[in-house]
Amino acid sequence: MFHASYLVVGGTVIGGKIVMVCFDLGAVGLLARLLSVRGKDPRYVLLYAWHPLACWEVGHSGHVDAVAIAMMAGALLASHRSRAGLAGVLLGLATLVKGYPISIAPALLGHENGASRSDWQVRYCSMCPTSE
Repeated sequence: MFHASYLVVGGTVIGGKIVMVCFDLGAVGLLARLLSVRGKDPRYVLLYAWHPLACWEVGHSGHVDAVAIAMMAGALLASHRSRAGLAGVLLGLATLVKGYPISIAPALLGHENGASRSDWQVRYCSMCPTSE
């Protein structure tokens, strides 16, 4: 990701921040779409988009959390559209950026092979304490 950013906008700090802001804008769009397809008012995304901490950390500091959030939102939207492969890839990429996106894995798991969502949540939650 950083190499692609370097190739697109050069090796400047401002260029890196611009890339992170673009990911944040993409996250806002994906979250608005996710709200819309779930029957919620997409304007609720403004609670995230206008939050001063998110704006400051991404726009001023260039934090990579914007990449993880965009990929998590994409994974949730792909899962909602029954595109499990894409959801898994996006979740994997988000987890490579930051560690916390793996925590949404239970929300992405469906009723495959007779396992219910709660069965997967139990397995996942019991795995987390031993993973570190």
